Amino acid sequence: MIASIPPVGQVEIVEIYAEYDGPVLFQVRNERDERFLVVLLADEDDCRDWLFAPVTRGRLEAVRAGIVDLHGAFATVEGGILWIVSQQGSPPSFTARWVQAASLTSRQFPRPGERLDLPLEQGSTRDPQLVARQMHRDVLVLHFHPHRPHRHEVSALQVTRVVNGVQECVIALGQSRAGRGTKVAPVPGALVRSMTLNVVATPEGSFGLELHAAEQAGMFGEGPVSAAIEALLELLEVVGDADELTRRLKRLKGSRTPSKLKSILLGLSTSVPELDVVWGRPKAGTSPRSVGVRLEDATRGIETITRLVAQEPVEFEVLGKLIGVNVNTRAFSLTDEAEGRTYAGRASLGVSLVGTSNGFEYLATIRELPEEHASGDISFRYELMRLTPAWSPAGAPEDVLELEPVPEKA
Repeated sequence: MIASIPPVGQVEIVEIYAEYDGPVLFQVRNERDERFLVVLLADEDDCRDWLFAPVTRGRLEAVRAGIVDLHGAFATVEGGILWIVSQQGSPPSFTARWVQAASLTSRQFPRPGERLDLPLEQGSTRDPQLVARQMHRDVLVLHFHPHRPHRHEVSALQVTRVVNGVQECVIALGQSRAGRGTKVAPVPGALVRSMTLNVVATPEGSFGLELHAAEQAGMFGEGPVSAAIEALLELLEVVGDADELTRRLKRLKGSRTPSKLKSILLGLSTSVPELDVVWGRPKAGTSPRSVGVRLEDATRGIETITRLVAQEPVEFEVLGKLIGVNVNTRAFSLTDEAEGRTYAGRASLGVSLVGTSNGFEYLATIRELPEEHASGDISFRYELMRLTPAWSPAGAPEDVLELEPVPEKA
């Protein structure tokens, strides 16, 4: 189909994605090589209305590959402007008027979640900020710099450690910013999904990965993962400053962030002594932000985190059911059904397990003691510091009853 549609221009179909008695979802371009996604809006007798969404090549690539769903392609169109093109008569004549995308209803767009699934076309070096605006989601680019300029290999273990560390650190920071930071309890699935980053492209160059937020940004360009990515870059900026890094990490109480940040830093080595992280933001009026991490700064950061984790142990309270106890060995096992987490360890010398009952709920104060392994990973063991029944025996006051510690036998 070639049609003259003032003021859209002389357009022709480039690619058809869906048909029903003719094309109903397709791509067109005009004589200026401007691209539009087109969907059938209404069909009555000899009159049809089409919705034209202007689209840049980068955004079009994301829609074709299914990174941006068809609903988002129209509802969050770049610039916020759509064209409604009316077709009448035979031979057809066309008129067009522009509308704000926000003035249309969701029912006038393709259903949310409907996607194309066509090959992603790899282009030349991409501007993360431009890609973020086109795809309406946060973009994070990781560039690895091998020591020798002509080296063509990077350890898969290093790349995996960095990428996993970035993802897990973003989740931990997102959880902390939501006010639900924990070191051991499972992370809610909804939060994990909102913080997910997907590898969607490999930028041109020696070594690099382009990660996109799995979820699109909101109307004002703030994605669910934006704040967590910003917090990550703020930490990476100060990894070489022990005092400032310690201060920032201590503010993240009850967070897994230190161990996850350490995983990123452990990905650098003498063979890959430098990592650049570039953040493209979908919010209008913002600029890309980048941080470079050198091996010497990463080494100092690892030392800082190791000292911080080994400092004063963390204590927290758990309301859970006692499922195992051994008075002689002081071993205990307590399950927090709400969090789906079980804690097992030994009671401190000041806590008596005499008279405790399996199957009953207790309010436990647990001390978390970090242990670092040769691999650099950190695990935790648990010490029971206090145990209080969360139930009241017949005739006892309804408030919480505390088990009195008993003197230890010599």
